[in-house]
Amino acid sequence: MWLDEKLAEELRAARKQLDGDGKLQTQRQLDVFYTTFRSRFGPDRLAGLDGEVLLETMHATSNRDSLVYWLEFKDDEEFPAIFGSIAGGSSLKFGIYKRKETGAWMTGSAQNQRELSIEEAVAAARRHRDQLLSARMGDAALSV
Repeated sequence: MWLDEKLAEELRAARKQLDGDGKLQTQRQLDVFYTTFRSRFGPDRLAGLDGEVLLETMHATSNRDSLVYWLEFKDDEEFPAIFGSIAGGSSLKFGIYKRKETGAWMTGSAQNQRELSIEEAVAAARRHRDQLLSARMGDAALSV
């Protein structure tokens, strides 16, 4: 399907303006960001993790090296927030979270939360990891 020529021209002009203002990343810069993300959270990395290390790597919002932190808050030279964000709302959007005040792993809804044992939290992290790994199509690895 082809774009309407007027719309295509507007997009080209917007890109030219953003590029001229230095607001677009080069392909090389993007490749560095993609590689950084994959090295931390790509299928090969997540497949090699289990137990509490997997749980903390995926779900500890207080850990600036966790997947959920990167998706919700990360915005620096290593990985700028140019890819969007899922910030806002509560950490329940991840299915589980670690309560800052108590260190307990929690699940449920805003009106009906319950504490998880470490074993239950690890099991949830395994399910989440396995869902991400199963999202791969054929030999194509997940990208950002």
